[in-house]
Amino acid sequence: MSFEYTGILLGIKIMEQQSPLRVELVKPWYKRWWVWMIVVISITVLIGDSGETPNSPKLIESGNTAGTKETQNSAEIQKIESFKVKDKVQLGNYVLVVNEVTDCISTNQFMAPKEGNKFVIIDVTQENKGTDPLGYNLWNFKIQDDKDFTYQTAIAVCREPSFGGGDLAAGQKTRGYVTFEIPKGNSPKKIIFAPIWLSSKQVMIDI
Repeated sequence: MSFEYTGILLGIKIMEQQSPLRVELVKPWYKRWWVWMIVVISITVLIGDSGETPNSPKLIESGNTAGTKETQNSAEIQKIESFKVKDKVQLGNYVLVVNEVTDCISTNQFMAPKEGNKFVIIDVTQENKGTDPLGYNLWNFKIQDDKDFTYQTAIAVCREPSFGGGDLAAGQKTRGYVTFEIPKGNSPKKIIFAPIWLSSKQVMIDI
C-alpha cells in the first residue's frame, strides 16, 4: 500500500472522529417522552370531567315511601337514569316535582281539544334553592305516550293556575299545571323535562 493512500485513509478516519455530526438511532414512538406526557394529560382531563356537573339531575327525595329510603347517597344517585311521579329531582339549584298526571276535561268551550284527542295535565312544583333568579317556562316539558309518540306542551290551558313562565326568585317556590293534547286511545307514559340550560341532557319521569 502506498504512502499517499495510507495517508488518505488516516485523514478520513480522523475527520470521522472529530466530526460534530452523530447518527442517532430513531426511537420507537412509544419510547418518546412527549408521547407519554400526552397520555398522562389526557387521562387527567378525563378523570376531571367524569365528576358530577352542577346541572346533573339527582334524586333528593323519593315520592314512593313504601319500602324505599327517602334519601339516597351519591353512589346511588349516579345509578338513577329516570325518576317517578312525586320524586323530588334537583338540578343544580333548581328543584322539580311532578306531583300528579291526570286527564282533564276543560270547562271552557274555547279551550277544547281537537276531535279524537284529550287533554292531559301535569301538576308541577318548582323551587329555586340558589341565590340568583332562575328562568323557567312550560315549553321545557314534553309528554310521551304508550305508543312512544312525543307531544309538545299544548297552547290551551285546561286547568288554572297555569305553570306559565318567567323568573323564579331566589328561595321562591311555585306550583302550576302544564297541559298536553294526545289521542284519546293513548295513555301518558313519560314526562320529559329538557330546558336549554340542561344542555343535551333530559330528565325522564315515569308515570
